[in-house]
Amino acid sequence: LNSNFKNLNGNYLTLSARYSINSKNNIHSKNINKSDNNQVSDIRKIIKKIREKKLNKNKKIVIITSKEGMKYYKKKINLNYVNYSFQYTKSFLGHVELILNSQKYFSFGASGIVIFPLLSSKPYLISWSHEPNQEYHHSPDKYVGWQKKNQKTIFYCNLKTYLASI
Repeated sequence: LNSNFKNLNGNYLTLSARYSINSKNNIHSKNINKSDNNQVSDIRKIIKKIREKKLNKNKKIVIITSKEGMKYYKKKINLNYVNYSFQYTKSFLGHVELILNSQKYFSFGASGIVIFPLLSSKPYLISWSHEPNQEYHHSPDKYVGWQKKNQKTIFYCNLKTYLASI
């Protein structure tokens, strides 16, 4: 385990918050679809709902996001029990390690990093606003065949449905 994560003591949850911006310096981000970015109001509601659960009352929530996302969300979501992945690691694999060592992973409007919890035994709640176009979509209620009961995927999901599933 990365030594930067030690003060979390494994007693934390992870929540993806997609925030991408256009960058003239990066050929891959010149035409970003910003409509896929998570809204601050949605992230706040999700955090509130997660913390309402008795089991989650005293857990930190680490928001998995980009450096730009941390700057953006930190200004708008400044809660003492919310930290940001870039406070612990600047590497992509470090973000993956944060997710895989958390007690549960949440993602509303999935981003690319969801592939790691999907391929693991990590408990998760992952949603998409559409049905992902992937070869390994297993069934209407299971994205992958090895999905366990504490691993839930929701397709065509809106915020109300996601909150009700937490």
